Amino acid sequence: MGGTGSALASGNPAPRAFLLSLRAFHLALAGELTEAEELLEDTKKEMEKVLGLDPAVRAAAHRARAELARARNKPGDVYRETLFFLAYTSAGSLKEELRIKLAMDMCIAALISPEVNDYGELLQQGLVRSALNDGGERQWLYDLLEAFSRGSLDLFDRVAVSPVLLVFPAIGICATPYTPHSCALFRVVVCHQPSSHLKVLEKKAATAALLRLAFASSAAGAALQQEIQGSPLSSGDGSSNGQSVGVSLGSQASRALSFAAIATACRIEQEDVERLVMSSMAQKLLKGSINQISKTVHLHWVRPALLTDDTSLRVLQDRLCRWASAAEELHRTLQVQTAELLGA
Repeated sequence: MGGTGSALASGNPAPRAFLLSLRAFHLALAGELTEAEELLEDTKKEMEKVLGLDPAVRAAAHRARAELARARNKPGDVYRETLFFLAYTSAGSLKEELRIKLAMDMCIAALISPEVNDYGELLQQGLVRSALNDGGERQWLYDLLEAFSRGSLDLFDRVAVSPVLLVFPAIGICATPYTPHSCALFRVVVCHQPSSHLKVLEKKAATAALLRLAFASSAAGAALQQEIQGSPLSSGDGSSNGQSVGVSLGSQASRALSFAAIATACRIEQEDVERLVMSSMAQKLLKGSINQISKTVHLHWVRPALLTDDTSLRVLQDRLCRWASAAEELHRTLQVQTAELLGA
């Protein structure tokens, strides 16, 4: 204790920040949340005094903040702070039990956080892939994240009907009639969080399907439109190095989505379509307009996302080929017209 006290009292900000972070972490574990938050404020001030701070100090601070956020049921902060912690930590230096816990907590937090709607970066995390994508008892969580990332409710249902998930409706917490679609949601809720998060999960599943539909509605998205319901869910041949892209939709006709098409793709009632689209626009996931008279949604932008499946990348490849062909055709036309004008 004497050594710790003298380190805290010393004028060196780096070790002081490190020790304050450790104390805050254990206070958060013990439920002393107010004191933990005060220590983290002191930690921040100490860290601001140092240039070129050791990564271990930053890692300790982010882990303490993640634990405090978990204790206060703030899943978005848990997700972000854990990502930061891993950015400053070598996964190989962590014990296997801790790696699994971090992967589970981070993935669950991403799923139940209303503000997290892109799972590509999470799926690319080496720690997540090694801890969850191993074909074992935690594989269901990785597959569920991948289904959300792709925005395919058919893939979602395929994950949900696995035997490990089907046992959960028998628990008796189902407030609505059982469907395979809801089963995996209950799995997440029962594992880590109270059932109040169920509506968040259901809304995010519908939002993911809407984003996928918007992506597929571009002129170059015909291939994806055909494959979106049936592409295989795999982590081998179906995966790729993630690419982050912003989608500008194609022709004017392709930008218009009917309420009926959205309701079918997202498995919601038509009267809920406008609320879903407006919520997605408010979160800056989409840009466009709603025509209530014709019951259509006109979209012209989808937020950049990390694509992790070959189907989506083939769509982008096809779009680039179309643009290149159109540019080449325009170039040839201008050459001919210029020659005609000069000849005249």
